[in-house]
Amino acid sequence: MNLGFFKPSIRRRIAFVLLAACALVWCAVYLQGSYITQRAETGVYERDLVLIANSVADVVDRWPDAKLLPVAMSGLETLIDAESQRSDVPHAYRLFYVWDAKGALVLARKGADTSRRQTFGQLGFSDQRLQGKDLRVYGMWSADARHCIEATQAIQSRRSFFHSIMFSGESVNILVIGMLCLLPALLTMRCRCWWRTTAPVLGPRRKTGSLSASTAATSRMSRDRGWGWPS
Repeated sequence: MNLGFFKPSIRRRIAFVLLAACALVWCAVYLQGSYITQRAETGVYERDLVLIANSVADVVDRWPDAKLLPVAMSGLETLIDAESQRSDVPHAYRLFYVWDAKGALVLARKGADTSRRQTFGQLGFSDQRLQGKDLRVYGMWSADARHCIEATQAIQSRRSFFHSIMFSGESVNILVIGMLCLLPALLTMRCRCWWRTTAPVLGPRRKTGSLSASTAATSRMSRDRGWGWPS
């Protein structure tokens, strides 16, 4: 049974350490990205909530009439759907609701749970729970204070979105490129290890050959000058 692969090897140890370093760097990026994207009120997810709420508020301010508002909002929904499809964003990641000043639901994005009732008048960020699902919510009033707008994100949709980014082809390509960048280091170490193991073998041979040549030359000079050893 050939156990050569399991013999101690500096090259294999260094290669293992470098590959493990790549994996650790990817894990560090994953943890850091998870923290940044979910940081309260300043993360990427929170900014998306504010952006959706502000966009809905702009449409509500321009077309506050209850008959015109659904038509105007359909254009915004089409834009959000196109962007979500392009970015591969879960549908539950970008939902919104519009309520009147008395707390009655005026409209909601298609696919949103219309049985939900918000904590009326709660502005800014909040955490809510609906039918066993955790939600992150951002609320604001329209400019004329006639409507309350809420943008919601399901926490599970946040995780799905983040994982789709980290485990996408682009993320894997970055990891592969990082490994390829280590090839020069591995080749350099391989050459140095080869020289360390080969030089001691080649060195004595060169010295022995030089000594033999020097001895032969001395003998020839001695014979030419009559200094040879007596028979």
